[in-house]
Amino acid sequence: MVVAGCSSQGQNSASPRTIEAGQHTPAQVRQMEKYQTPVTVTLGLQNDSTITFPKGQNFDKNDIYSLYAQQMGIHLKNEWIVSSNTYPDKVNLSVASGGIPDLFFVPTEEQVKQLVDAGLVQDLTPYFQNDLSAQASTYFTQKEQTASATFNGKIMAIPFTNTPYNSLNFIYVRKDWLKKLGLPEPRTMNDVYKISAAFAKDNPGGAKTTYGLAVTKNLNDSALGLQGVFNGYHAYPEIWVKNAQGKLVYGSVQTQMEPALAGLQKMYKAGEIDPEFAVKDSSAEAQLIANNQLGMAYGMFWLPSFPLMQAILKNNKITQDWAAFPIPSVDNQPAKSEVPVGVNGYYVVSKKCKNPDAVFELLNKWAQVQPGNVKSLLEYTNGKTTAEQNYWKLNPFNFVPPTLTDPRPVIEAITNHNSSILKNPNDQQIFQLCEQYLHGNGSDWNTWAKEGQGGTHLLQYQVQQNGNYQMDAFYGPPTPTMVKQWANLESLLSQGFMQIVTGKQPVSYYDTLVRQWNELGGQQISQEVNSWHAHAAIK
Repeated sequence: MVVAGCSSQGQNSASPRTIEAGQHTPAQVRQMEKYQTPVTVTLGLQNDSTITFPKGQNFDKNDIYSLYAQQMGIHLKNEWIVSSNTYPDKVNLSVASGGIPDLFFVPTEEQVKQLVDAGLVQDLTPYFQNDLSAQASTYFTQKEQTASATFNGKIMAIPFTNTPYNSLNFIYVRKDWLKKLGLPEPRTMNDVYKISAAFAKDNPGGAKTTYGLAVTKNLNDSALGLQGVFNGYHAYPEIWVKNAQGKLVYGSVQTQMEPALAGLQKMYKAGEIDPEFAVKDSSAEAQLIANNQLGMAYGMFWLPSFPLMQAILKNNKITQDWAAFPIPSVDNQPAKSEVPVGVNGYYVVSKKCKNPDAVFELLNKWAQVQPGNVKSLLEYTNGKTTAEQNYWKLNPFNFVPPTLTDPRPVIEAITNHNSSILKNPNDQQIFQLCEQYLHGNGSDWNTWAKEGQGGTHLLQYQVQQNGNYQMDAFYGPPTPTMVKQWANLESLLSQGFMQIVTGKQPVSYYDTLVRQWNELGGQQISQEVNSWHAHAAIK
């Protein structure tokens, strides 16, 4: 992660079509040109040990910094470099002293609020309106992401965006076991229960003991967790949702959770869930998959890469037939997978920064040389391979587009074994990997399972296009009572849910948990969250 600051070297005029200091020429109607009078951007780095520099180059002197200076007239200068362990202390010390760099990365919205309250950071609203290029603007189309950086109607930080849709959950099932037992693909929660019971009872894998559904000690784990089960009951643990009265309520303590917990307890008592799951992480639980003892799991789009790939690839051959499906619903209403807002932190600009326009020019360059576009990157770096390797790690910014690309052209190319319709080099690479899998290279199955026909990328894209997801409605900083009590409240619920699933407590114990949650601070937090919601940028 990079912390950066900018300072002026003399008059900050640029070539005629670039912006003067304090002026805003719309980036959409101008071409970015080199600053005639150089601008210096000082950086504070979190040391990245994975970067390999060629002889004579280092963090202070390298191809990337040289290219920014040569092509943009922006000189990058490292003010300090610290290890990842000491980075938080360095950040806190800078904030406490008020001597923050001009461009600064902070991990949480709570820290942004502290900086805003202290009057240390600059209003970036006019720069968002006037200085973003058309390409860079695509990183900020998710309104909740920008709203999370908005205070009193002003955009006070640049959100480090990511796509919320990478957090969508799906159900993965062994199709070979379904075929062997004559079972339908999972469309409803009733199907899930029937499949689970049959897998456990009829032992289609031939192992001594077979279980119906993967579960780990973290019930909401992104790999082999149970979030998809809860979402199938229209329950949304660990996020805030709007109720029928327009109020925000915490999903973990809503009535829809109870029948989901009841169904899981029934599966556990029937022997359909690994009795030792409560002490296993996803890697340990995946060993059951490798041993032919598990045939169904919930997880995010990347489950084929981990842990499925490690479990089913043997001697470069895929030994099990897994497929992904949308989350089954308990009724005739489609199940919605819950997703976060999709912000990995924030970049703030000090009030002392005399050239915020230079900061936004760096952002525009990041968008111009898009990740995965190797051809564009090599053109920018004059074909230097070290620059190709290190550009993303040394750049002052890092963003992921908030929307997913359409996977259908890649699928069409794979189906027709013809990549001529693909213009993006990254798509060409995906095509090649899928072709290699189809020609017998099992180690490329994970790409096929994500990008091929019926793959998880297509499922994600369909959910995005249909709006069939539930986004976290609370994107504000932690409330006062959250700061004091949230960890204890989350521990109360996670331990209580575990006791219900494993049958150590009856399903009715859920009502006790909800009451305790409210009494120990949950009710006060709900009031504070709704007070925030009343003044939030998006209602």
